[in-house]
Amino acid sequence: MDINSNFFSKFYLICCFFYFFQVVNSQTKEEKLGIEHEAKRLFRTDVKKSIKLYEYLLENTEETDLLHYRINMVRLKLMNSENIEAIDLMFDLQKDLSTTKDRHLQRQFYQLEAEVFKYFGFTTESGRIQKPEDFKNQNENSKSQNTLFNIADELQINPDANVASPQIKDIEKIEVKLNQNIAIFTKARYLAQLRQYYLLKKDEKKYMIYDKQLLDLQGLHLYQIKIARNYLASKFSELKQEQNETVSKRIKTWSLAFSFIFIGITGAIVYYPKDDKTALKKKNQVISDKAELKILERLQDFENSQKYLDESISITILAKKLDTNVKYLSAVLNNQKQKSFNQYINELRIHYITERLKSDKKFRGYKISYLATACGFTSHSSFTSSFKSIVGITASAYINKLNEEDGLKK
Repeated sequence: MDINSNFFSKFYLICCFFYFFQVVNSQTKEEKLGIEHEAKRLFRTDVKKSIKLYEYLLENTEETDLLHYRINMVRLKLMNSENIEAIDLMFDLQKDLSTTKDRHLQRQFYQLEAEVFKYFGFTTESGRIQKPEDFKNQNENSKSQNTLFNIADELQINPDANVASPQIKDIEKIEVKLNQNIAIFTKARYLAQLRQYYLLKKDEKKYMIYDKQLLDLQGLHLYQIKIARNYLASKFSELKQEQNETVSKRIKTWSLAFSFIFIGITGAIVYYPKDDKTALKKKNQVISDKAELKILERLQDFENSQKYLDESISITILAKKLDTNVKYLSAVLNNQKQKSFNQYINELRIHYITERLKSDKKFRGYKISYLATACGFTSHSSFTSSFKSIVGITASAYINKLNEEDGLKK
């Protein structure tokens, strides 16, 4: 009787624990849905608050949902005219999504990517991305709860886009909203409405005020687009070069493998001179051993100088600093470190910040966005995804772990 009673008591406790876990998990999901709903509600009227809410979701979400939030974060960054961060985040997403089997998620990203390229004027590349078979359900995707807005429709500044009636209501509220923390695109719509309203009212003074503000805003927007367009072209070119080098490396590996097989078979029949084998190896090398050694030594100096913390560093800039070219630098990073340029830089930055967190406890009290900037990342989202990918846990979890370990030592 005692044995049965003990068994049922344990079974009851296990059931209670399981029920409690389910309730907590359900509450967490409901909380995140509420946060996302609020972020979507705010993205036109207070885009900075909307971004803050999505940053919270990114920091406290795992697995597939994280990718959904990161896709929406690209859109929010563009809405807030943070074009460079949006482009960086999109390219980071492309790498992470290359291995996923979630077709719905892939379609969402292809739609986003096509919209971004089209927005910055690369219509040919946008059309290449937007394959018909990938966009059969595009209308459903655009209405999905995971899609904030369509970039082509939302992110435009057109002085003639909105026509206001002379009987338009709440004109004073619209004028007040101009001084609030609204996105540049929302502000353009308000300015266009006000300009047209005062034109129809024949109030020339106010018409001229809002006309000038709208044209100034349009000029600022065009300037931002020009900078971002050049940056996107550079990033895209760098990605293509990495992909070509990866393909070239695979071809080289297979070619060498078949060459050695052929040599082995031939060598069993006929003696193959050693000098000819050395010449064959040198022929297949992209860079000489001497040049490779020099680049490795200069890379070590680069790492010791911590110049990788410079947020503007790129493979082109680093190649110039090392007195070499992009092709040779990529070859050394691929052959000797088995990393792409982005992987190499990101790992150096994450290693730097983890060491600072270990050695300097005051760093643990700083915001994640400050830590991202301190180690050279221009994007909070890019830092978060890179940190988790390299360390295995989020930055917040890592800080908590360090604090717990210090507490145990005490």
